Amino acid sequence: GSSGVLGVTREVQRTASGRIVETYWAAWTDADKRVRRRCFSIDRYGEAEARRMAIEAREQGQAESVRGRTTRLLDTLH
Repeated sequence: GSSGVLGVTREVQRTASGRIVETYWAAWTDADKRVRRRCFSIDRYGEAEARRMAIEAREQGQAESVRGRTTRLLDTLH
């Protein structure tokens, strides 16, 4: 991604009113194979903190996904 971290991107968008909005997005696939995303505002949190929060959100989302898949696999074996 544009952040240097897989699954974390930095985006700049212009709103309908012309305002520039800068964000970091975290993306991962959950246990049901659905893409999940979370957004962190650079205006609100600052550059470094928004990036850190996005990285943490992706890591947590991936960990939950792995736990969910493992639980489903174990359920099918019993």
